[in-house]
Amino acid sequence: MLKEFADFSDVEIQLFNENICKKYLDKNETLSREGDISKSIFFIAKGSFYQSYYVDICEEEIITDLYLENEWPFDHESLISQLPATASIKTFEYSEVLELTLDSLHHLIRVSQKFLRFNRLLSIGSKMSYFDRNMNPAEKIQSFA
Repeated sequence: MLKEFADFSDVEIQLFNENICKKYLDKNETLSREGDISKSIFFIAKGSFYQSYYVDICEEEIITDLYLENEWPFDHESLISQLPATASIKTFEYSEVLELTLDSLHHLIRVSQKFLRFNRLLSIGSKMSYFDRNMNPAEKIQSFA
């Protein structure tokens, strides 16, 4: 998983492994809850997830994103802004993830500048903005321009 970012030394890989936490989640468990402030990014070692929000008026859950093995699910908007998340991320099936907290990422960057390359994950916009319930069709089209 680290190879997609940089050529890390054995010492840097060991440091990374010391700063992550492995989590095991059963089907339908919540990884990130709507209303909470996101403090971590996750790597899917096994399983799959979906991101959704709930619409009270029609009592419906709207799925906005899907995540598979070897992907990095996190609530982009909440993590960057440090405001409450507008969506939840839940498991489709039994899953295993590696969690890297923002505090741990900052620690890794202080030790090795190579970990700054994780910024690539943070600079990619969220698909959630496309599904924003406050955007009209013209605004959605404009968001791709």
